Amino acid sequence: MRRRSTLGVLAAAVLAGCGLVVAVPGVAAADDLGGVIVADMNNDGIPDQVQLGRVGPVPSTTCTVTVRFGLKGGGFGPPQVHTYTTIDSTGMCPDLGVAMKLGNEKRPDLVTAASFGFRDLIVLHKFQPVAKFTGVEQPNWLRTADLNGDGRQDLIEWSDQGTDLNTLINTAQGTLVQGPINVPTMRSGAAPGSFGPQYVLADFNGDGGQDILISVNFQLSQTQPISAAVFFGNGQASQILDSTTDFRAVWTVFSIDLNHDGIPDAGVIETSGTGTTVVKYYLNDGQGHFTQIT
Repeated sequence: MRRRSTLGVLAAAVLAGCGLVVAVPGVAAADDLGGVIVADMNNDGIPDQVQLGRVGPVPSTTCTVTVRFGLKGGGFGPPQVHTYTTIDSTGMCPDLGVAMKLGNEKRPDLVTAASFGFRDLIVLHKFQPVAKFTGVEQPNWLRTADLNGDGRQDLIEWSDQGTDLNTLINTAQGTLVQGPINVPTMRSGAAPGSFGPQYVLADFNGDGGQDILISVNFQLSQTQPISAAVFFGNGQASQILDSTTDFRAVWTVFSIDLNHDGIPDAGVIETSGTGTTVVKYYLNDGQGHFTQIT
């Protein structure tokens, strides 16, 4: 399992008691601050800034959420620091997170994870832990999209440890359950140095949800084909557009409306191991079935 460092050591403010809230302009509220989330946390139409952190050195279990609400004239207000005791099974404080309106909530909660922890996804409601769900091992990032067209943002996460791009569906009950897309992505076909698998989101089958077009190696081996495939947020059977046995190839997938009918089509740019580049196009019938065209 990898070990990661946090994003920097800042001046500490002394915090006492779980749930304490203080406002200290210009003073860092935790020894280490992690992921930064920008979202409208109070529904005033202005983006706010949320930063995850902890008090004290590892293995401190006292975690912090530092909130700076957006101002009408621009910028952010003074920091408001919320502390809590982690419920992560490894005792880690999170350094990754996204804002999501779980279930029928009117305001977003924070769904958080520890990139150096294990599989726990911790939900913070009003900046306090209220629920725990299972995600991928040591995620690198969390992102959101409405995958099944129900109007609720679902969760997409990726890890270079378990090598999975995984989805969790946001239910009406406010829980996160395993979604239909779980793709091994050790060999994504993306350019060297890229951060995670190369993919695009689009509604390829017309159900109102976002589907994922991705370049991936299913067998997690340099001797097996790299494939470009579409995975559907509603559980529809995936569609493999093309593949190559050139494990040195770099593939870039993209969405394009080829015939201007308002339906997203697909494309693949393949640069072979010898440097030859070929662009391929795939026409979508609107229901997620593709035909290669010249």
